Amino acid sequence: MHYFNVYQNKLDTQAEKQDIVCNTKGWIKVTNPPENTGYSYSLDGTNYQTSSTFNNVPKGSYKVQIRQTVLIDGQMSACPFYVDVNVEELVLSADIQATHPICTGELGTITANLNNVPGQYKFVLRKKGSTVEIQNTGLIDDNFTKFKGVEPGVYEVDMSTAKNGCFITKEIEVYDYRLAAEAKVTKNLTACENGEITVTVKGGTPRP
Repeated sequence: MHYFNVYQNKLDTQAEKQDIVCNTKGWIKVTNPPENTGYSYSLDGTNYQTSSTFNNVPKGSYKVQIRQTVLIDGQMSACPFYVDVNVEELVLSADIQATHPICTGELGTITANLNNVPGQYKFVLRKKGSTVEIQNTGLIDDNFTKFKGVEPGVYEVDMSTAKNGCFITKEIEVYDYRLAAEAKVTKNLTACENGEITVTVKGGTPRP
């Protein structure tokens, strides 16, 4: 009869990642086991490194392999360990919409949305070609905002994030659909002839 000692390494492999977002490159970091604890790490199962961090990682799904390199409790595991990581590429997109004043005394609005990237977010409203800020939200948690009380004109909205270097500018026009009407008696009513009233309309913009 022969007896064998069976060694089982109950390593709980864990990793964290950074997705590709605007100016930020993707990376993978094995957090368990950490560096300098007797393991090496590989993305392809062939090339191993002592660092637990892989930088400039392209978009894709990875099975990170972890190999024991020194004795732990006098034992050595011959089999590699694995941890699955999916690095995504988050593509920035943005859209803006305007409402246009129709009645006298009304002003327009501009709604801006910054999509597919993590916040916080900042939105700045400017007249086209100007560096003067008309409205600035500062950093907010919502990925959208509505600028109210906007005079008719052509505007630019700068949209950015607190991290990852995301930035985009969108242009939009608020049209002036407001009309003003003035009525004037241009011919008096008499016993023999009808009178006339002339209505003059000013302002407004033809709808595209």
